[in-house]
Amino acid sequence: MYPGSFITRFNGFVAKPCESNNCMEWTGTLNKDGYGVIWRGRERYAHRHSYIIHKGSVPPGACIRHTCDNKKCVNPEHLIIGTRRDNTKDALDRGLILQGSRRRSDVSEDDVLEARKAFHGGKQTLRELSKRLNMGLSQTSDVLWGRLWRHVPMPDGVKARPRRRPLKKDTR
Repeated sequence: MYPGSFITRFNGFVAKPCESNNCMEWTGTLNKDGYGVIWRGRERYAHRHSYIIHKGSVPPGACIRHTCDNKKCVNPEHLIIGTRRDNTKDALDRGLILQGSRRRSDVSEDDVLEARKAFHGGKQTLRELSKRLNMGLSQTSDVLWGRLWRHVPMPDGVKARPRRRPLKKDTR
């Protein structure tokens, strides 16, 4: 699929495997998020190129996931195919995406639970809770209805409301 000249150029940016984790790190250009980049056609991520070179094509809409959590790694043994949802779930499970009080230290899970109980019990309004939580009205509404801070349970007898509009599908 790739010409030999591109593969030679690509391999020039790949470091030898690290002894501790067997990662083969990208030594070329990195984007602002720390992923290796090298352009060829529409593909830019070095780990995608590595997957294509060593394992074959990537189906439309699929993404390449790292099993090693090393953004610079291009070792094909550490790369697997999946969906964006799989990738996000991996990151949440491994603690790579901050959520809740780890993301906002001024609001705790207990604060959110108390606010949900007060709102759904009719004791406080959305506007009052918005000021108390130091959030905008829309964000506060999403927190109170379980669209945000989903890891905090809803009060007894209250069901989380789904998004009003479904999220757009990834058309890549």
